[in-house]
Amino acid sequence: MADQLIVDENTVSETLALNGGPRSFAGRTHRAEPKIGVDEFLSVAERFGFSSDALDRIRAAVTDEDLGSGPNLAKYATAYPSATKGAAFEQAARDLFGSRFALGVSSGTAALHCAFVAAGVGPGTEVIVPAIGFYATAAMVIQAK
Repeated sequence: MADQLIVDENTVSETLALNGGPRSFAGRTHRAEPKIGVDEFLSVAERFGFSSDALDRIRAAVTDEDLGSGPNLAKYATAYPSATKGAAFEQAARDLFGSRFALGVSSGTAALHCAFVAAGVGPGTEVIVPAIGFYATAAMVIQAK
């Protein structure tokens, strides 16, 4: 029984789905709920000192009643990338910061990795990081080669 995969209470398969066995689920059944709502998201943005005009542009980028409650900025981990506001949020960031480029990523860790790679950090580069903080801060220095 240790080599068998229980698919449901009535079916047992010795073959993983990856190797041609039955899938454990048929597909996505629902859209993931946002971890925070639009108002909470904008409250955080307001604390960074954005102007009311900038906050209005951010709200326009992350609010979409057709998507349900809260923003969905995911572009990569979704079956419907065109239904997200990732591209609109990136455009709002480019406009706000006067930058030619903006890339929305999945986490602060991913953002650090992108920044270090863009800055040319690699083996032999001295980077000073805090002694107490997130593991990702130092780990992304090592990963950016």
